[in-house]
Amino acid sequence: MFYFKKSIFGVLLSISMIVTLSVNLTGQCIEDDASTLDDWNTIGEVSIVGDTSILISTADGVGAESITNIELMLGIPSGSLNTLVNSMSSTVGGVNDFFEGSAIKREIVICPGTEVCFDYQLFTEETPNFITAYTDVAFVALVNEGLMTIIDLLDPALSDSNTADYTQESGKMTFCHTFNSIDTGYLAIGILDEEDGGGVTDLFLNDLTLDNCCTIEAEDIEVRDPCACGNPNNLRLDDGRFLFQDTLIVTSSLPVTLTMNDGNLLDMFGNPIPINTSFTLDPATGEYKLEIFTESGASTNIEVSNGLYSAPFMAGSCTECEVVPTMGEWGLMSLGLLLMIFGVASIKQRAFNLSEKLS
Repeated sequence: MFYFKKSIFGVLLSISMIVTLSVNLTGQCIEDDASTLDDWNTIGEVSIVGDTSILISTADGVGAESITNIELMLGIPSGSLNTLVNSMSSTVGGVNDFFEGSAIKREIVICPGTEVCFDYQLFTEETPNFITAYTDVAFVALVNEGLMTIIDLLDPALSDSNTADYTQESGKMTFCHTFNSIDTGYLAIGILDEEDGGGVTDLFLNDLTLDNCCTIEAEDIEVRDPCACGNPNNLRLDDGRFLFQDTLIVTSSLPVTLTMNDGNLLDMFGNPIPINTSFTLDPATGEYKLEIFTESGASTNIEVSNGLYSAPFMAGSCTECEVVPTMGEWGLMSLGLLLMIFGVASIKQRAFNLSEKLS
């Protein structure tokens, strides 16, 4: 079940932005079910309803927190929420004084393709005339690219509620936002009560998910054809070492570097590949690739990083390839054997003829 009141649903973008870069989305996204409160900080009247919904309420002065404390939790200056809503909303007229409310907040790491989505519904105890004069506000605070925008959700307007505890309700709606930058910060969702004493406004959230496209894990790293004896790029060094040539492939939405090498991941000269060596983005596949060489009989332990996450990788040792003659080489050996037989036979015949003459 979902609930919400005639209000403004706001998106405050980049309240605590740390880094902004531009890269292409190439990685895999992992959906994080955020519909429990396990990973959230809460302030005010917040609870789980029916195992699946998160209730955030103005609480009509009972259980709600002051807007000053909410701003402290968000890490923004005192008065910021009032100023932002009043200056950016087309629905809230004049200067409104939001004095209390409730909110949830969690730390997030985002990169291009990271998406936050949830369903929501707004219910209120206030009458339509009261709502017109005193408009409560719901908001979302997202880290993103230095932009700040209020999204007005008064269309369609609220209608009479079918629930006995409320006078007005919205329909079920969905909020989704996809990030296009690399940031660390927080996601916060809350509701603010204007100083009216007109009753409770409740925001219900459901199916709250955060797609994390920034991770890099061991399964995102691979060598697709290791220890290939038929690889023409394998090398025999002057010191006698045999090196297998391979390509180390990492699936990531962000640039990748080598952050740890046990010394067995080599370049074509047989030297360990230096730490902080960058992988090259393959535009055809969207994968990051690095040419590597490994010595026969030596396993390899490394770590790679995309700047936000790191992942280990271990490659087993390869057995030095046995030299198997080609068809051409077999032909040359057969020809050489025939010539040797012919030569031996000729020498024997000459020796026989010489002995016959001497006798």
